Amino acid sequence: MGDNYPLSHSNEAGHSMVEILAAMVLMSLIAGSLLTAHGVVAAWLDCSWRETAANSYAVSIAECLRSQRHLLEESNSGCSAEELDLPCFLPGSGMEGRVTWIRPHPDNPRIYEVGITVSWEQRGAYRDVHLDTLIRQE
Repeated sequence: MGDNYPLSHSNEAGHSMVEILAAMVLMSLIAGSLLTAHGVVAAWLDCSWRETAANSYAVSIAECLRSQRHLLEESNSGCSAEELDLPCFLPGSGMEGRVTWIRPHPDNPRIYEVGITVSWEQRGAYRDVHLDTLIRQE
């Protein structure tokens, strides 16, 4: 035979199909684990964001009560921010802010103990943040 078609292929360079498939399998395993970790981190961030928003909402309710001290009556215990017409009401947020209790402090009747609870639904479970504070009646 002629020199145009050598029988030996030992001088060829490159990767075999098995090596390429093995590299693709390894890359897909790494990519899959990164995507799984991304999903878990995204869920944690969402939970953290909602808790931070709920905490801010509870503080806003407390500040609204401080600015509208005429609402510091025990009869307003159990009322929502919407029912009290507080300007900090967040329509469409999926969070409900409620004044859990308002009661005079036992040692000083000019100071009120106020409990505020913000609730929301997250992944089929109800979660809540509770804030206790003291507000002076003036």
